[in-house]
Amino acid sequence: MELHIELKEKNLLRDVLRHARQVRFFHKIVFSSFLWKELWKLKFLEPAARIALLYGNETKKWPIWTIASSAKLLGAESINIDFGLLDKSVVRYFQRRGFKVCAYTINSEENLIHAYFLGLDGIFTDNPAYAEEVISRIIIQ
Repeated sequence: MELHIELKEKNLLRDVLRHARQVRFFHKIVFSSFLWKELWKLKFLEPAARIALLYGNETKKWPIWTIASSAKLLGAESINIDFGLLDKSVVRYFQRRGFKVCAYTINSEENLIHAYFLGLDGIFTDNPAYAEEVISRIIIQ
């Protein structure tokens, strides 16, 4: 299991990083943001930091290759995408380029089932126990 920290505001990075460095499981923390400049600063301040690029309404108008190129330059390990923007071709595009693909925020049974069949590497949900129950039913069938 990993801890995902989303950087939502500018100028908080140093404080967040200071606190994150104090935990024993720093290597299990993944930082993400739509504020890509903050991720660049993070990589400069802490080269070992794990990064996920967020892709959603704020960035959906950008060509998909720019997302992949930016993620590669940042050393991102995953692309976390708004579930509403996903289809199998988008998932495969990023996975073929070596990224994990995770989707947010998936809560309904219908969307959990759809997410499973998209072949995602992970999901973000408000109800992990329910998500696990739904996915378990699919696997058992």
